[in-house]
Formats: sequence, C-alpha cells, structure tokens
Amino acid sequence: MGGKEAVTVVISAVGAGDLGIDIVEMDPRERQEADVEPRKRLKDSVAAPDTEAVAKMLLEGAGDGRFPVPPVTLLLNSIEASGLAGGGAVRVLLLDSKSGNARTPTDSVAKRLEEAYGLSDVQKQLESRYGFKVEVETIEADLREKVGVEALEKRVRELGEAEYVVNGISGASMIVFAAMGLLDELACSWRLAVAPGEGKEAAHLLEVTSHKEAAFYWLRSMGYLEQAQRLAERLGAGARPVDGTHREIVALSRRLREDPEHLNAQDLGRLLALDMARADGTAGLLVRPWVEKAYRQMLAQEGAGESRNESADGSEREDAERGERVSLFRRGAPLGAAIRAASEQVRSQGPDCPESARWLAGQSRLNEIGKKAVHDLGEPRLSEVRYVLQDLGLGRELPDWVSRPGERPVLYIVPCGTMQRGEPVPQRVLLSPVPPALKAAVPGGLLSDGLPLEVEFLLLHSEDPKSKKVALENAAGGMLAALHGEWARMSPISVDSITYGGAATSEYLATPDIMEAVSAQVSLVLRAKRPAAVVLVGTGQKPAVYGALQAAQKWCADHGAPLFLQTFVDGDRAAPQFHRVALHRDTRKALLEVAKESLARLDLLSAVRVLEAGDGQMHDLAERCSKLRQKLLHAANNDDAPDEGAAVLMDLLEVVAHLWESATDELVKMRLMVVVAEALDFKSNNRTLLVRQIEYTERVGWRQRRFGSTGGGACAGNIEASHRDLLALLYQVRNNLVVTHGGEASRKAFEAAACCPFKNGPTDGRPNPFFYDYEEWSYPTVLRLTKKKLLEGAAEQSINLTASTWKQDFDKLCQDIETKLQ
Repeated sequence: MGGKEAVTVVISAVGAGDLGIDIVEMDPRERQEADVEPRKRLKDSVAAPDTEAVAKMLLEGAGDGRFPVPPVTLLLNSIEASGLAGGGAVRVLLLDSKSGNARTPTDSVAKRLEEAYGLSDVQKQLESRYGFKVEVETIEADLREKVGVEALEKRVRELGEAEYVVNGISGASMIVFAAMGLLDELACSWRLAVAPGEGKEAAHLLEVTSHKEAAFYWLRSMGYLEQAQRLAERLGAGARPVDGTHREIVALSRRLREDPEHLNAQDLGRLLALDMARADGTAGLLVRPWVEKAYRQMLAQEGAGESRNESADGSEREDAERGERVSLFRRGAPLGAAIRAASEQVRSQGPDCPESARWLAGQSRLNEIGKKAVHDLGEPRLSEVRYVLQDLGLGRELPDWVSRPGERPVLYIVPCGTMQRGEPVPQRVLLSPVPPALKAAVPGGLLSDGLPLEVEFLLLHSEDPKSKKVALENAAGGMLAALHGEWARMSPISVDSITYGGAATSEYLATPDIMEAVSAQVSLVLRAKRPAAVVLVGTGQKPAVYGALQAAQKWCADHGAPLFLQTFVDGDRAAPQFHRVALHRDTRKALLEVAKESLARLDLLSAVRVLEAGDGQMHDLAERCSKLRQKLLHAANNDDAPDEGAAVLMDLLEVVAHLWESATDELVKMRLMVVVAEALDFKSNNRTLLVRQIEYTERVGWRQRRFGSTGGGACAGNIEASHRDLLALLYQVRNNLVVTHGGEASRKAFEAAACCPFKNGPTDGRPNPFFYDYEEWSYPTVLRLTKKKLLEGAAEQSINLTASTWKQDFDKLCQDIETKLQ
C-alpha cells in the first residue's frame, strides 16, 4: 500500500440510521414514507446553509431514532475516548448504494452528508469538539458486492497504513460484511464498532482476532500436508505445532519420491488414501503399486518367500526347489491382467486356492478406479473415493483432520429478526443451485457425482414472539420447500433452532449480551455438527450476526472449513450476495505457492480450489484457471467435433515439454506423462488428424522408425515416424510407468515404449528397438516433434486448425502468480 495519509479511517455504510430513522419494524412502503421528511430536512439545511442546524443534526441527530446520536457520531465519540486518532486526522468513508428494492437508495443521502461535513463552520465545530480533523468522502459501494469492493479496495490502497474502524451498527449488512472481509484480506489493522448498550453514546470497538493459522489448517484438511508444514514453519510460534502423524505422512511422501521401492503395503495404502481424499486428477496412480505390495505381503505370509526367478518375458515362475508360489504380476503388465489370472486360479483351484489369489481376484472395482486415474483426463468419482476410503477401510490410515469428500453437510446459520421479508431464507437457498464458490470449496463438490450437497440450517432467534414466529416460518421453509437438484436435506433433522436472549426490541440496548450469547451457543453447535462448510446469512439483528461470525471464524479457522457470508437484496431472489471470508493475507503467499506447484504438474483442479480460498484477486486467477481446465477437457473429450480441439492439444504438448524439463520430481514427470497420454488417446475412426497407431499387422510388417529425418539404423529401410506413430508412443509411455521404480522411472518408461510401442510387436525390441535412435532423444523433444508432425499432417490433409490461445493463457496465469509471489 501507499504512504501514510490518515491515522484513522472510518468505514460506514450509509443507511436509515444516518437520518435518524428506525426501520427495524417497517415494511418497504413504511420505510419509503418515513424517509421523505428527514431527506428533505438534510437537503434544506445543507443548501441554506444553516450550519448550526447541520452541526446539531450530525452530532445529536433527530433524537427520536433507534440510537441516541447518529451512527458516525457514535464512532467519532469512541475514537476520541480511546485516543485512537493519536492527534491525526480521521477520514470517514461513507459507502452508498443505488441498488436494493426498498426504493430508498442511499447515494443522495451520502452526498448530502459529505457536503454537510465539508462546510467550513461545521469542520471547525467538529475539530473543536474532538481535537482532530474529520474529513468525509463518499464511495459507491453498492449492494452488489463485487462493484463496491473494487472501489473500496482501490481507496484503501491509496490511503496506505491506517487504523480502520468499520461501522457495524447501521447500514446494509452486505456492505458491512464486504468492508470487513476486504480489510481482513488486506491484513489491515481494524476494529468493528458495535452498539455499546443502554445509556452510552460511544460505540464499543471490538478488537478483531487474526486467524493467521487458518490457511495452515485449511491446507492440512485438504491433504496438502507438505505445503501446510512449510507454512507452519514460516508462521513460527503463530501456528500450532505440526503433530507427529502429520510429519509421518510427509516423510512417507518424500520416501515415495526418493526411495519408493522400500515402501510397504501399509505405507502405500496411507498415501493412496491421502490421494483419494484430495481427489485430484491422478488420485489413483498408487492403486496398482498398493495392490501389488499388499498381494506380495499376503504371499509372504503364506510362506512364499520374497525371492523369485523371472523368465525372459518378465513373468514370475515357481522355483520348484525352493517351493515358492507363483506371483501373478508380470513386470509392466496392467493390474487387470493379474486380476484375471487370479480369477482363473480361483476358478481352477476352488477351495484349495490361496487367500492371496482370492483377495486379488476381488479387486476388479479397484482396478477400474486405478484405470480412471491413469486412463481418463479427469478426477475420481465420489463413489470411487468412498469405496477406497470406506469400503476398503483405507480411510482409517488417515487422521480425522483430513477432510473426506462428501462426508459432512453444509451448515447455514440464519439469524431471525422480527419481520420476514420475502420468502424464508432456507426456501430461497433450497430453490436455487448451489453457489459455484461453495461447490468449489466443499471437499468433493467438483467431482462428477459429488452432488447433491447435504445441507442443514441453524436458526437463531430471540425470545421476542415476532422473532420466534420468523424462526418458525424459516423452519417450515427448510423442511417443506421443494429442492433444487443440487441440494439434499440432512437426515433425519435438517433444521435446528436456538434462542439467544431477551425480547428487547432495541438491539442497541442488548448488543453486548446478544453477541456473547450467540457466540457461545454457535460454538457449541459447530463442535457438535462439524460441518464441511459454514454459510452465515446476514439477516436479523446485527449483534446476532456478529456473535455468530465470531464463533464461526474461530471454529472454521481451527478446522480448515470454508466460511461464507450471504445476504439477499430485498425482493431480488435471483441475485443473492455470496462472499467467502478469505484466508488471512499473511498466508496469501502460501496459497499462491500451492497453486504454482499445482500448475507445474498440470493439476488444474487443485489450483482452482486453492486460488478460490484467497482474496478477490486470487478469485480472478481461479476463474482463469477454471476456464483453462474446461477448455482442455473439452478438447480432449469432444466426440462431436473430433479434431476441433487439435490446436489446444498441440499447445498442451508445448506446455508439458517446458514443465517436464523444469521438473525435478519424478512423480511430477510421471503425472505430466499421464496427462499427455490421456489428452491424446484417440482411436476413433471418425477422427482425421488426432488418431494414434493402434497396432501393426503381418501385412504392414515390422519396420523400424526413426525420430530424426536422417540416419541408417540397425535395420535397413527404417522410416521416419509419423504423427500416429508418435501418438502411439506417448500412449505407451503411460502404460510403462511404474511409480515404485524410483529415480529414473520416467526415463525407463520412455525407453521401454520406444523399444516396443505396439502390442503385436516383438516381446523384446532390443537390440533392434522400434525407434532405433531413441537414445538420442528425450521425452520433451519427442513432444515437440509430435506437435511438428501434427502440423504437417494437418497441412497434408487440408485441415484448418482453429487458433488456440491455451498456451498463451496458461503461461500468463503462471506469470501473474509468480509476480504476486515477488
């Protein structure tokens, strides 16, 4: 932010309270009628100008409103009493709005107030009374949050370092929420001003608790354990220590990269469970290694021993002298082949079949899950995640603080005032689709079968009969309203309610007690329900909302749960305002680093999730990343127009070539190889360009290929590889990847595929490998060669390629994230 201009900045949403009007019990028509005379009085006084009348109006108010003095004066009185201004100027930012449906826009009132505070005689009286200058300006905030937040953020950045005070006493709740959220995101020093109670004319200033550790718990809950540990080390004493279980799993992840061959079945099972809980694009890569390790351990327990002789074709056979049993896994063969062999053994041996083979024969569904991770350009289904974590029991290998997709509901907290305006909140919610931001934030929300989301409602009401009546109406709406297909009610009870205090009609009188009671009760509910996400609706008495917000922020920060604020513009059911309480700005760097790491392995879904957890600027990055993901998925799965996305996929080849060369982690390289293979896995005859060579028949013959344009090779008559040959090679590279092969796994997979990429070729390509010059080439150079050959193929077949900016957009996204990290 810029240089220091003001010591203290007041942010106040202009509302009826600034005109001395108590609107709590009024309907929209009554509000409009009550608004006329005070507006006229303010306008006439400023136009005269009658400075005595103006000063009296600003400092004392009408005397018959909800508050003893106007809200801004309550804040100025508290700043004076606390010495917060420190002798410097106090700048008041009046936030106005033209939107809403009560026909009482506040933009004209804000302008009149700005003029009133700007009168020179009024300025002198204010400075004489308070001992500091009061400078006032207006900002169009708008009930449509995004519009106002951008304008306010620009001004806050211009003002530089200051002590901020947010008026939480009056004004539209959505604008108040937006201001609070912005200051928290920008790591400003700020306080919330609330009504102090009966007989007091200075607002009570609440110190806002900073939850810097919230990002640590969120990363941990999402399964990003290494990144969470790095953040904890950066935060130092500000974060709770990383526990022993956390460190154990991080150590296993490092061993998977550095020494995978020595991981046992339990180790791999724990890492597989973590991958499935994260549910990213290659969540099932560890399925085959885990099944094989578990099977081998069962063989060992059955007395098979560990050493075996291998035949020339890579199969394992029984050593008659040592009495060892045959392992059903062939080196490099898919898991399905071992399962089929086990099924045949069960069929042939019947009751005498060993338990290891019976167990292996029963892993067909797990094989399908593994194939999805390795054979589809997408994420696992929620049902598949549940199968691994629950049915197989691998979820027991994870601590409770790792979130499991689809296991917990969303909790809506709804404070109920004394008047129901429009449809009950639960009904509004349930009739509408799940907000996209909520869907992205809830574990498993973006999985293909992750909906409908379970939801329950907590209604907060006072002992006022009118508040109880509103709560009953909301309860009926929550239990009886029709459901949009993206929602499901929590069973057996979808609505709970709690009473938080007395029946005082003036929240000004009861603010401290209401906040304390609501905060305590909501904390208890959250501990009992442990929701996947919390949505606080800005209805009812403001103190109830603030008390619930205090409790929700603390619980969500400690449990890695996303927190949202929602309000509704009166009468506009189609446009609810939905705001995520961002993780603290001090942890913004950690989130950007995780997003950068995700992009480096082309895990676009994880990057979207992480960026959504940040501030408004990061939300824009998340939207750009989501569009990249959707374009790639469309290009890779568009069966209606097979070659339409060819240019996007050629961009992908360039991007992966660069990422692969930059990668130092073998797991990252293997993931990139999987992404390429699946994006280019085209066999359909209705494709003209993007078709890989499937196999070679005796009629075609087995002729060596070369990558380079010249060269003799061991076999005479070798020919230059076509784009179909290269697509087949890239596909077979994926098939040869073995996670537990260790340091050179990616190179080994490339060499194995280059020697024998087609299933009808010789079983051992050496010493005459199919691509005879493979030793002179690397995986990235073959990717670039494939793009070149595809372009040549398109020209030869007169295919007009649609221009693509995918690589340009991806590079720009990475560059912008890198810039924000500096």
